[in-house]
Amino acid sequence: MPITHRVGNLFDSKDVQAIAHGVNCVGVMGAGIAVEFKRRYPDMFKRYRQTCIVHDSDRLVGNYMIWMDEEANIFIYNLFTQPKTKGMIGLATLDNIYNCLFNMLEDAGEKGITDIGIPRIGAGLGGLEWDEVEEVINEVLTDTGSVINIIVHSLA
Repeated sequence: MPITHRVGNLFDSKDVQAIAHGVNCVGVMGAGIAVEFKRRYPDMFKRYRQTCIVHDSDRLVGNYMIWMDEEANIFIYNLFTQPKTKGMIGLATLDNIYNCLFNMLEDAGEKGITDIGIPRIGAGLGGLEWDEVEEVINEVLTDTGSVINIIVHSLA
């Protein structure tokens, strides 16, 4: 299934069952869209932070942490795209994005999720070029044969 592009706020999207965003493996949501995730979902942030404390970066990177907001009836996928490097936050890699998305789509398919909203993951603080990330998203959708619609939200 192709990527759909939408101009607008990811959090205002009412036609998705899940939203996803890239996170670091350090346990900090201090910049970019992650700050808004932290503000909107404080219990999710606590679990994310604890996950980063308990597990080392090598185990997390390329995977995800899922959390359900029962009030809003939406799944949140925290995609571990940025490793911890010498105690600091490293940049995202295309391989990490591929692995995160592959694993997320597998889980989402099992849950019957048909639409996932994402920002331009990896292309902000992650340090990647959006055109390359978009190619990876298309590659994952092709490789998995996924029928899940990925809706990329941007503000402009």
